Amino acid sequence: MSRPLVVFPSVSTHRLNRCGPPRKHPASKRKGTQSFRAIQKIATIHASIRGMSARMREDMMQSRLWISAVLLVLSISVQPAAAGPQEDVAAAGQKWATVFADNNPDTMLPLYAKDAVLWGTLSPTVRSDPATLKAYFVGAFQALPKATVKFGDQLIRVYGNTAVNTGY
Repeated sequence: MSRPLVVFPSVSTHRLNRCGPPRKHPASKRKGTQSFRAIQKIATIHASIRGMSARMREDMMQSRLWISAVLLVLSISVQPAAAGPQEDVAAAGQKWATVFADNNPDTMLPLYAKDAVLWGTLSPTVRSDPATLKAYFVGAFQALPKATVKFGDQLIRVYGNTAVNTGY
């Protein structure tokens, strides 16, 4: 990498590009000789600083690029997987089991659609309206106080907007 040329208005480019140290004139007290050396030193220091700054800026940019790339990869890899329909069905089943453990018919009813059909384990008849569903859960919770449900293996199949959850 070449050093940038720094030109001060009072010094000609020819004098800055001269090879070797400045010549000593017989009359060293000549006006401008000492000031030229000082300007030349300042120009050299300034060029070095500018050169380092450019390298430092380049290194910093590369560092920022690497850090950004690493953060992008990490953000992509640690994002939780979006729940699919099968996971949604499993979560709904787990929520049903949790609410069932409360033994409260009023909290069970919101889990069923208005036109839901239920043929419960403890019922000899099919229930198809909210009033008969509530009656089923009132009877079930009286017959089995503090009952809980724990699901075992499940096979969940999704067909469009319909899901079938089988298992025990």
